Amino acid sequence: MYCIGNGQVQQTYLQEQVGTLNCMHDQQAVILRGGYEPMEDNNNDYVVRRLTPLECERLQGFPALLTVRFSEMTKDEYIAYNIAEGNIIVDTENGKVYGTRGPGGIKLPEPKELKGSQLENGYLVVTIVNGECRKQCRLHRIVWIAANGVVPDGYVIDHINNDKRDNRLCNLQLLTPSDNSTKARNDGLYQVHENAGRAKIDNETHDLIRYAYENTEMTLRQLSEVFGISKSRVHQIVHEQGWTDIPGASDTARYKALGNSIALPQWQIIIDNMAKYLPDGATLGSLFDGIGGFPLCWERTHGKGTARWASEIEKFPIEVTKYHFGCEEDHIEGDIDKYLGKPIF
Repeated sequence: MYCIGNGQVQQTYLQEQVGTLNCMHDQQAVILRGGYEPMEDNNNDYVVRRLTPLECERLQGFPALLTVRFSEMTKDEYIAYNIAEGNIIVDTENGKVYGTRGPGGIKLPEPKELKGSQLENGYLVVTIVNGECRKQCRLHRIVWIAANGVVPDGYVIDHINNDKRDNRLCNLQLLTPSDNSTKARNDGLYQVHENAGRAKIDNETHDLIRYAYENTEMTLRQLSEVFGISKSRVHQIVHEQGWTDIPGASDTARYKALGNSIALPQWQIIIDNMAKYLPDGATLGSLFDGIGGFPLCWERTHGKGTARWASEIEKFPIEVTKYHFGCEEDHIEGDIDKYLGKPIF
């Protein structure tokens, strides 16, 4: 791979990785070719292009955005999502579940065990909260999903020793409804039917779905049926949205905003380390905030709504931050406005 410097530094050099993004508006270009052999002077098998806005966002640490509709998820999908997001931690060996977020989504100093309650049929259930969504989920399914992924269609989870309070992974097994019914009948128990979940979507399957959509004539519904997930989940996978890819955004505006923005990982480390010295409910006010990097990092640590206000002059960064944080203008009042620029929220 060759890298071509920006408009201020005219240079071309060979390296294994693309040069680090700077804070200029010019975009570094890359010369790519297939294979790993050194590029010969007389070899024209290469292509010159600049980094895309999405590539700039990834290099700076901004997340891919997915529109998550909890109402369209099965409970198993909801469990898997919250495990992946770190909202719950599962001790599969002891069959226990811990929550990492308190009221308002604020990160707890220490994970708290979700002991739940017992249903009339003997199963233990815990309530998993994510924003405004609250779902009661059976504890044994949470344990199984944490270890093995979402329960495949046509199977139920059986407690081997028939004690529904014993949710250790070693006490759980997958059975077909028929086998489960036979076991329950042999053990003198009443058969309880459970709703089967959806197929687990790992990184390889995620990439396969995107490839199939881009390179075949398969529709969203056909992909949904083939991979055993909802149509809306397929849509989320094949239409991944960038942080600055808001309605009406041009590539020029996105490049300029990203060139003036921050890289998130180091700020996330700083904010996480600061949290231990701050009181509960600590809030953030951000000056000349750019595209919302500081509120994003802050709310990851302190919970939704703890980034109280931000200020910015440039129109497009204002729109990006308003798009993600549901901002209202004129939150900051008085003479401070003319010094800080237009308040975002």
